[in-house]
Amino acid sequence: MTESSLEQLVDAQIDFRLATVYTCLVCSISNVREINSQILVDVQPIVNRVYKDGEIQAYPQILAVPVVFPRSSVGGVTFPLRKGDTVVVVFSKNGLDVFKQGATEEHDPVDTRQFSLRDALAFPCVFPFTKNPDSGRSLTYSSTDTILATNLGEGSECEVRLRPDGSIGITGTSVSVKAASTTIESPNIILSGQITLNGDVAVTGGLGVGGASVFTGTTLMQGTNTFAGDTIFTGDIDIAGALSTTGSANFAGANTFVGISTFNGSLISTTSTSLFGVATYNLQTIATV
Repeated sequence: MTESSLEQLVDAQIDFRLATVYTCLVCSISNVREINSQILVDVQPIVNRVYKDGEIQAYPQILAVPVVFPRSSVGGVTFPLRKGDTVVVVFSKNGLDVFKQGATEEHDPVDTRQFSLRDALAFPCVFPFTKNPDSGRSLTYSSTDTILATNLGEGSECEVRLRPDGSIGITGTSVSVKAASTTIESPNIILSGQITLNGDVAVTGGLGVGGASVFTGTTLMQGTNTFAGDTIFTGDIDIAGALSTTGSANFAGANTFVGISTFNGSLISTTSTSLFGVATYNLQTIATV
């Protein structure tokens, strides 16, 4: 029987102790759970344990691991996780049982365990070099832009992009804004496409519309107004500035035009219309019902 030296005995004891000390493992998500708005994942370490004698052993699956997203008690960012996503899992020096139950102040752990598989936290956003999710995106990726994106590589991929020149781009299948009030301040605003306004409209500057327009609320226009497409007003209209239309115009409410009015297409007014300025009608059809 070969006797071991003191150095070998010490090394063996250190190796034995370190075998149960867990610091950081790259894992694959095997299941995603949502419990009380908290995201937990079951993970499988993907790099097996190798012993000095050459034995290879897989790690056990680690269950119900909390996911760390960049957020605080008042704000943050979350995103979907899927089975097969890779995460970095780190292990606390002391037990997290009391913390998981809600403790956020100094407290004693329930036992003396350290660096245990039971005290894991998962951090997403780690990938192999060959599986960078940005390489398969539907929208162009740029390392110089700050990008908030979802549905990567799918037909419904959408993003908010902050560029180094200060511009901001929003791309998606649809955009919805819900707020008590919305203010846009810009010297130049361009809206392309069909525009539908369902509430009251007040315009204090010049208005130029190149496409079809539908106004269903009370409309007040005080500047120069130009409509190059077909225009429908179903609410009352009060225009204190010049008005020019090159498409058909349909007025269903009580209308007052105080400035110069030029109608180059068909004109239909189903209620009262008052013209106090110079009115010019070219190629018009006027019907009062």
